[in-house]
Amino acid sequence: MRGRAGAITVGLGVVLSACAGGVAATEGSSPASTGPTASADVITPGEGGYSGLVLEHPVPLVDFTLTDQHGRPYRFADRAREASLTLLAFGYTHCPDICPGTMAQLAIALRELPPEVASKVEVVFVTVDPERDTPEALRDWIAHFDERFSALSGPDRKIVRLQRSLGIRPATREDLGGGQYAMNHWAAVLAFTPDGLAHVTFPFGMTVEQLGHDIVELVRRGFVEEGTG
Repeated sequence: MRGRAGAITVGLGVVLSACAGGVAATEGSSPASTGPTASADVITPGEGGYSGLVLEHPVPLVDFTLTDQHGRPYRFADRAREASLTLLAFGYTHCPDICPGTMAQLAIALRELPPEVASKVEVVFVTVDPERDTPEALRDWIAHFDERFSALSGPDRKIVRLQRSLGIRPATREDLGGGQYAMNHWAAVLAFTPDGLAHVTFPFGMTVEQLGHDIVELVRRGFVEEGTG
């Protein structure tokens, strides 16, 4: 699924990224097997709602500890409690398009927002390829986007367990031959608000303007259902 400037219509499946050689993201076969489900179409900013996907069943924040790009323990729940909005993404540094595209869009969106909003947002990237993505590799990669972002790694079994605990199908490896491989993984970003829930996800392909709109709304008001705020 490629982003467009206008609205993007999706059903109850969620987006799974096929990051092999620039393959476009595809829709999962069923909500239960792929991840959090969406209850509404994506809409454009200014229409009384969110540009991201509003989840029928919000995803509870999971308490986990991994190692950040500086080799330090990163306790997700503790850091999320200190922020007004925590954006959680999964991916890997060898991804040719979706992962760097998502991080770049988030970095640009935050730079264009008022400092009092951007400073309250925590961006967290968790690798699904810890075999190659050491803390050092993650530090070099994430610095291309924003050094304030946190990039996390850890034991593969722990990262698999984390994905499952969030209702996301764990990433799988795709053999490319010649000792090379790609990772197929969930491609959206979970947006956790101070109530400890992710009510909204940002699918790959959202514009900088759409991301900025949702980030401002979620930071300033928290999640508000359409028609109640």
